[in-house]
Amino acid sequence: MKRHTPVDLRVNWSGLLLGLFLLFIGVPVTAGEALAVRHLAVWVDPGGQADIAQVSAPDSAARFTPLKHNLSAGYTRNVHWLRFEVQAPVPGEWWLEIQPSMLDDLRLYEPLQAGFRERHMGDTLPFSQREVTYRGFVFRLDLPDRVPHTFYLRVQTTSTSLVLLNLWQPRDFYAAVNAENALFGFYYGFVALVLLLCLGVWLWLRDALFGWFSLHVFSALLLYLGVNGFIGEYVFPHSPHLANLWIGACVFFSMSVSAPFVRRILRVEAHHTFYLFMVRLMLWLPLLLSLSLFTNHYTEAMRLAMMMMLGMAGVSLWRAFELWRAGWEESPYILVGVVITLLGGVLAVVSLLGFNPGNFFLASVRQVTGLSSMFAMFLALAVRFSAMREASREAQERARQAEREAVSAREAHVEQGRFIAMLSHELKTPLAVIDGATQSLQRLNREGDVEMARRHARIRDAVARINRLVEQFLATDRFDHADLGPRSIEFDLAALLQQCATAHAESLARVRLHAPASLYCMADPALVRVALTNLLDNALKYSPEHAEVLLSARACTEGGVEGIEITVTDAGRGVPQALGERLFARYVRGDNARGVSGAGLGLYLVRRIAEVHGGTIGVLPVASGACFRLWLPRGISA
Repeated sequence: MKRHTPVDLRVNWSGLLLGLFLLFIGVPVTAGEALAVRHLAVWVDPGGQADIAQVSAPDSAARFTPLKHNLSAGYTRNVHWLRFEVQAPVPGEWWLEIQPSMLDDLRLYEPLQAGFRERHMGDTLPFSQREVTYRGFVFRLDLPDRVPHTFYLRVQTTSTSLVLLNLWQPRDFYAAVNAENALFGFYYGFVALVLLLCLGVWLWLRDALFGWFSLHVFSALLLYLGVNGFIGEYVFPHSPHLANLWIGACVFFSMSVSAPFVRRILRVEAHHTFYLFMVRLMLWLPLLLSLSLFTNHYTEAMRLAMMMMLGMAGVSLWRAFELWRAGWEESPYILVGVVITLLGGVLAVVSLLGFNPGNFFLASVRQVTGLSSMFAMFLALAVRFSAMREASREAQERARQAEREAVSAREAHVEQGRFIAMLSHELKTPLAVIDGATQSLQRLNREGDVEMARRHARIRDAVARINRLVEQFLATDRFDHADLGPRSIEFDLAALLQQCATAHAESLARVRLHAPASLYCMADPALVRVALTNLLDNALKYSPEHAEVLLSARACTEGGVEGIEITVTDAGRGVPQALGERLFARYVRGDNARGVSGAGLGLYLVRRIAEVHGGTIGVLPVASGACFRLWLPRGISA
């Protein structure tokens, strides 16, 4: 996947999403303009003990600080009193809009001929009690003349103390809301599109990265719906405490579920100790801070959460830079996404500290940067998805190629089997003729010529060796290319040992058998005969002429399993230590085998026969010669 991505698919994804994003940010807002309030000033009331009589008293005017922009005091428990003038260019009904929609307690004091009239609003009150059905807060004002009127607004909130004031005529307000709803519709539609695409890829590939990103996008969608007031308007219009709880819970939940996604998109592994620590902190700290929703410490928890988010963005930037230097294809998009997240975090902290001048863009910067970062990360996932598809295609092609090669190998083996069968038939027929002719010559030697008899015996021994070599090739072919399973029956192994010891003319006086009178086991006697014959043939070939070969058998338990141990000991040249386990591989012969006939298949067959029975074959250390040990499970009750 590294440094390799199908360019056509990547360009298609990028072009589609870039077009949607540019369309989103280019949606025109064709609405009337709002009228700004005049002479805005603030009085900070730390204890919240002041009342309208005290605040509006002439001697309190000096305690107000003029504001060049809207109020932006960050996360604080202080109460803020705003004083401003409203002068309508046209007498009649005007609407005072107050944003954002997360302000807890708003009390507008409207001037009357004798004092002030208090009007109460905020997200701690049911949405159904609002004067205008709108996600923000709107107060209806009756301005009968063009004379400036002084209003007071008391603001108390656990969220960021940002207050945006605008004065609208009703028709202009509705035009602006319609344009705003179109913008929000595209905004949430874009997020929902990203969510559905990622969910589809996750359901297809079952890749955890796409699953966690889907959850990350879903949590952000829930958070933005709450922050923008739509949850309070449509989901909990009569339960403001649930709407407030929704926002706080979504803040911490969104931060926590982004940790597994960050770990995977940044390729944080177990050996990345510091990065892994930061990811785990990002996962568990928000969950711990969520307890503040029930302990009246939400303001302090949000300060800590925002700082942690900023620190994590800085660490992620360094890790994204490392990925970019390493050459990962998706790393440019990841780097852009992390930079945007870091920028949004810095501006959020600026707002947290109260340095935000109080304009609409900075008030919405976290949503704007969140969407932009989401867009960049989605492009990174699109690149990775393209690479995964390409890797999957290559793997499928390799599998198809392997299957084609396997079919070719099977066909070649069938042809090889046919050739070996034909060759063995062509060899066995003349060998049988030679052996029969030799036996006839032996019978014609009535005078007992010793030299003639010796030559006849050598001819028959040579024919027997060629026959055994052909049988080894045939048996090896069956073992290597067939699902061979032993046809086990209960038989007397001691009797089979006696038969093998006297099977060949050269072994009549050389094989000494030590075995019980009867020794029953459950195995395939034909295969066991092949194994014993190969072990005896090797022992006889490698031993000096007329030297004895010891064949012994006894009951033996190995690994808690009852079995039979068979040993074949000769007085030959021994087994070279350098061969080790290679001794039982095909076509392997030691240097001491020079001058001795053989193809290197006998011990290979013995090992395969032992394996299919669940047994073992090995070499035991002896002072001289060689000792081979074959162990087979009995397979029957003792």
